[in-house]
Amino acid sequence: MAHDAEDEKAAIDLAMKPFSQLNKIENDHPLPLIYYYRSYAQRGVEPPENAKHALERAAELAPFDKGLWMQAAMMQMQEGKIAIAKSSLQPLANDPHGGNQADRVKNIIALLDKTEEGSVITSRDLAVTAPVAQVSVPAVPGDDDSDGGADE
Repeated sequence: MAHDAEDEKAAIDLAMKPFSQLNKIENDHPLPLIYYYRSYAQRGVEPPENAKHALERAAELAPFDKGLWMQAAMMQMQEGKIAIAKSSLQPLANDPHGGNQADRVKNIIALLDKTEEGSVITSRDLAVTAPVAQVSVPAVPGDDDSDGGADE
């Protein structure tokens, strides 16, 4: 793992190299965009705006990836972008095959309906009001979960 390397930055740069090369070849492929964002979030470093935009773009490119949409919505909630987060979650809530996950997402949307734009919502807030036990979300800087932000 990069965090175990002597030079963590060099190890991360080396790990990101294939994704950067893929992005140069095909800049509308979701994988390099996802891993660009995660390269910050998983280290506990606040992702820059372009990394956040990359995650949102990856979700747009992969509308079938429910976990990716949930991750994008979590990031948006943690930024206080309540209306955008609701929009990101709507397809998950309306999924006719979504089962329990769709029900949990509907609970999250109900919470967002009562939340003022600009208010920050973390994974911990959701665990209390709208548990999302089967949705795993990588750690995001600024989220105060003691388990690193993953809700498993």
